[in-house]
Amino acid sequence: MPPAQQDRVTRHSTSASRHAHGRRAVFVVAAAITACIVAITAPSVAAAQVDGAQVDAAQVDAAAITPLTPSDLLAIRSISVGDYSPDGRWLVVRISTRGDGLGYVAAREGDPSYTRPSPSRVLLVNTATGDTTVIIGAPRTIGSMAWSRDGAKLAIATRDSIPSLLIWDMSSRRLRTQALGGARLAENSDLRWTTDGRLILAVREHSWLPEVRARFDSLVGGPISVQVGTEPFLE
Repeated sequence: MPPAQQDRVTRHSTSASRHAHGRRAVFVVAAAITACIVAITAPSVAAAQVDGAQVDAAQVDAAAITPLTPSDLLAIRSISVGDYSPDGRWLVVRISTRGDGLGYVAAREGDPSYTRPSPSRVLLVNTATGDTTVIIGAPRTIGSMAWSRDGAKLAIATRDSIPSLLIWDMSSRRLRTQALGGARLAENSDLRWTTDGRLILAVREHSWLPEVRARFDSLVGGPISVQVGTEPFLE
């Protein structure tokens, strides 16, 4: 076989191998996410089964069916997929429930100092095996997340009442809070890693929060005037 033709065959074989690996990773990740959903919905699915055998709804004992309650609706979980690690071995996944968002204060809509709560749990899915690693088990409001260029660290910006920067270390499997030298992480900060392993983010001075909150309160908390049509208010 001529060298040029052999080179084309080699490149084609390598490309096909990569595509096959990519499809296999997608199937594994999809299976892992499906397993999470099945685990969440298992009680309701089990209501349509008797001793492991699938039966018609009419055959299910009425006593085995529990009514749908507001608590059930608030416990419905949503799964969103984030970024792959640079080597494609790990995938970031967020899990949240409808109930996690309770506590939203509509009166502070438009307040730059207020962040609408949208807590979620964060875990990593191994794209080869489907195994999961929990990073954040207790729900927290999460902002930006970014992998380091070498995939050794995952930076996470929280948007809690006091925003913080978290660093997940892949080698030690530990999550730590990164100090910012007296500065305050900006609620809308993006995260970007440089090629030499440094992290770029936006910070604010600590005096920013009370100043902005006081300014917002002065705009929406002023005196209220009530005009009654039966009184000569035009005079």
